[in-house]
Amino acid sequence: MKLALVSALLSTLLLHSAAAAASTPPTRTPGLVRLQFGEHLKIPPELQLSGATDARSASFTLPSRWKVLSGSALHLFVRHSADLDGSRSFLSVTLNYGILRSFRLDPQNATLTEVVVPIPPATVKQHNTLVVSVEQFLRPNAGSREIWSSLSARSFLELRYAEAPLDLNLGRLPSALLEPHTLSANRLTVLLPRRFDPATLEATALLVANFSRRPAGDRIATHIVRSVQAARDPLLIVGTPAEQPELVSLKERLPLAFASTRGRTVLRRTGAATASEPEGVVGMTTKPGGDQSPILVVSGDSGAGVLRAARSVLAPGWTASGNFARVTTEPRSGTSRSREWPGFIPPRGLFTLADLGLDDLKLTADRNYSLTVPLNAMPDARFFDYGHRMVLRLRLSPDLVVGDARLLVQMNEVTLADDTVNNTFRRAIGTVPVTIPPHALKPRNLLRITWIGPAHGASQGVVAWLLSTSELYLPRYHETELPDLGLLQFQLYPFSLKGDLSDVIVVLSGETGEETFAAVVTLSSAFARLAPAPPLAFRVRRLADLTDSERAESHLMFLNLEDRRDPLAALLPSWKPRLPGESLRGRPVIREMASPWNRERYLLVISAPSGRLLLQAVADAFSEPNIRELRGDVASLAGGRVESFVTGPRRKIKEYSYQALFEAWLRTYWLTLPLILITVSGLLFVGVRLALRHYRPTSS
Repeated sequence: MKLALVSALLSTLLLHSAAAAASTPPTRTPGLVRLQFGEHLKIPPELQLSGATDARSASFTLPSRWKVLSGSALHLFVRHSADLDGSRSFLSVTLNYGILRSFRLDPQNATLTEVVVPIPPATVKQHNTLVVSVEQFLRPNAGSREIWSSLSARSFLELRYAEAPLDLNLGRLPSALLEPHTLSANRLTVLLPRRFDPATLEATALLVANFSRRPAGDRIATHIVRSVQAARDPLLIVGTPAEQPELVSLKERLPLAFASTRGRTVLRRTGAATASEPEGVVGMTTKPGGDQSPILVVSGDSGAGVLRAARSVLAPGWTASGNFARVTTEPRSGTSRSREWPGFIPPRGLFTLADLGLDDLKLTADRNYSLTVPLNAMPDARFFDYGHRMVLRLRLSPDLVVGDARLLVQMNEVTLADDTVNNTFRRAIGTVPVTIPPHALKPRNLLRITWIGPAHGASQGVVAWLLSTSELYLPRYHETELPDLGLLQFQLYPFSLKGDLSDVIVVLSGETGEETFAAVVTLSSAFARLAPAPPLAFRVRRLADLTDSERAESHLMFLNLEDRRDPLAALLPSWKPRLPGESLRGRPVIREMASPWNRERYLLVISAPSGRLLLQAVADAFSEPNIRELRGDVASLAGGRVESFVTGPRRKIKEYSYQALFEAWLRTYWLTLPLILITVSGLLFVGVRLALRHYRPTSS
């Protein structure tokens, strides 16, 4: 009896323990990451700090799910001149403008010495600024020796962190699927569908292109898998249950309801939608078996429903929450205007830094307190010979001691202004009017503003702010010769005149298979890297589905498969280029040509004799080194190399506004306006007098 009671008690305790273990989230082992000064913080190797005062700053961003723990530290490898006065020379380290440590530069660390600076977790944020500054003085009787300190490239930042659980919230897409700030390679996996509906193919291409958009230098590697279990990274599943049969395996993890129709598995519709409306669904989950990589499902009751769901996810007004949503209405569509590229000089001549999407910019405590602002125009921009001006507005730090500091303004290393700050600023906010000579302007411009001299009293390392209300006037026209493959490296010009590619159609000329699908995904990733304006809104069509209106109104990019016959031969009899030399025959080629249906539209054809070579050709054509090597109107692609040729004539394309020219002339020579008005008034007066004299009645 006692034995039975004890057994029952133990069984109850075990059951409660198992239930508690199941309900408690698994503990995560703390991580450890080492951020090298050169590789991660972009600090030059063997960083030299010279002069009486000097400073360097570096910014870094941590993944959003990280929480920094105790035990983190900054490891500095320091050395300095043996002639420094150790009682007056110091090196200070601040993180997010809070001081971490300040130590003497004395004989103990004159040779290479490791200094470990503990980092309190409370000082670390997601976006961080690290500043290393020195005050250096020579010891007495040292003469005129050089004053310097240096930080070795071996210096690093070591962080201990814990990672928070995934937040599977559709409202945070694409961040919920792909970490926006990662210190390692970001990868996206796409599940290969069993069938290839054109609408589903377009939905996949749009999602890959828009989710893969990242700042320069932060790329997302996309690869394709054949099963959910083969995925080791964030996974994208796009398609109906007939196209993606593995959706059925996720029905226990997402509220997906299936039905069987004519031997096919389809999504069961909700009662809210009428039969004529396609319905899509969007859901987020993780892979069965405890894998914490997120899975995004974009599905529907048809290909049109899948495309509707994808467009809704990418629409600016997407407001879903939770991990599952049904989509029954078409999102509002808006397209960008021609030549409106975000971050680039707008088409109009007069604009502000705010029009470039910039906020007030800081002149921070870096060497010479320099600030650079890119002012990029479209590759066909040509600047007028006069009229270029800008009015820079700056606000000084309130406690700044200016002294004899100077402000240097340069455009593409051409000095535009160099004056003492006392002469420029009578109050905390001052304006710097600058005339820009036309020879200093290019399609790619870099405005540099440099603070030279003392900056004592700078607030949190900031000496001044360049205000977003600063105005620039850069009148110009547009001129180029096309076709020219060399212009593709400049944001896919001319196919990107509308920056969101809303007038671009990717056309598949052959049968769609795994390799063609992979080629579309690869091309979408290239669009993400090169196209100027999000969200991208290009379309995907099969050649047989392309309508006459779409041909006439769109730029077309053909992925042409020549395995049995050339499908473009009948549509474009003159498209096949004649390449010199027998060795080039049968190689993949890329060709740009004017559209035969619209003189203002262009065609880009990537053609290969097999699906494998077509996939490789797309990857080769748009890879970082190769796209810069493209020239002419035809290029041969083989073995990762590019050989370019000119096979046809070019046509000069010019957009010229006499109104813009006249406005620039008036802005430049406005002092002559009264003289012009007097002259015109005099001519009108003489003309009227002559006319009246001619029609004067004669006396009888």
